[in-house]
Amino acid sequence: MEEAVRFYRTHYEKNGLFNGAVYPGMRDGLTSLYAFPARLFVCAAKPQGFAEKIIEHFDLGHVFEGLMGPTWKASSTTRAC
Repeated sequence: MEEAVRFYRTHYEKNGLFNGAVYPGMRDGLTSLYAFPARLFVCAAKPQGFAEKIIEHFDLGHVFEGLMGPTWKASSTTRAC
C-alpha cells in the first residue's frame, strides 16, 4: 500500500497538481476579505505540501495567514481539519 501511495503522489505532483482553477470572483473575494482585515486560513484535505504548492502556484499565498493539511505520513483516515 505504501508503494501505491508513493506512486500516486509522485504522479499527481508531476501531472495533476496544478490542473485546478480559481473559481471566478474568488480572487477578488479573498482580496476583499484580506483587506477587511480578516484572518484567512486554509484547511486542506490534500497533504499540506501539495496544498502549499497549489496556493503559491495560483498566487494566493499573500491572503492566507496559515494553512493546515495532513502530513505526508498521515493515513487515509487521518484528517487535519
